[in-house]
Amino acid sequence: MELGHRGRAVTILLMWIVSTRRAGLRKSNWWILSFLVFSALGLEAQPSSPAISTADVWQVPVSQNLMPHFEAVNGRKVLYVDGRPFTALAVEIPWWNLIYGRYKETENAYDNLYPAADKIGLNTLKVPIKWSVVEPEKGVYDFSYVDHIKSMAEKHHLKLVLNWFGHYASGDGTIYGNLTGELYAPMYIS
Repeated sequence: MELGHRGRAVTILLMWIVSTRRAGLRKSNWWILSFLVFSALGLEAQPSSPAISTADVWQVPVSQNLMPHFEAVNGRKVLYVDGRPFTALAVEIPWWNLIYGRYKETENAYDNLYPAADKIGLNTLKVPIKWSVVEPEKGVYDFSYVDHIKSMAEKHHLKLVLNWFGHYASGDGTIYGNLTGELYAPMYIS
């Protein structure tokens, strides 16, 4: 007899109950476990609907559009990246170690976070981009930091969400981060 997923789960649960009973499980916990076992057995006994195959529900079609976008699939919006469904498992990188006037020296401040994110199974990083990093002087643009974070993300198989900081960040209320060196907008903006 072939056990389904629920059958295997019930078998494992029953084995756990027997082992914990030997370890002296309290009676109140026995009632909870009994309820869970019988609920699972009841679910196992229910016939599945022949009209809907569970395999069809989980088959999300591949998109021909390789640009990130949303599509409606089975009545829900699905994010596609590189033509495949994508769920972002992300963390946000802080910005306070990227210091105005020393961006070239401090652009590597968070490089250790890229391999760490890859190691723990994340697939996306939300990375801050200060306007003052990209345009340090009026009309002078420097995308070296953007290029750096892009290459770090590619090296560690991560997608990026660029978090643009224009005038304000974290509700400080000034473009200069309360004069702490956390400058978001270029100095020529008043």
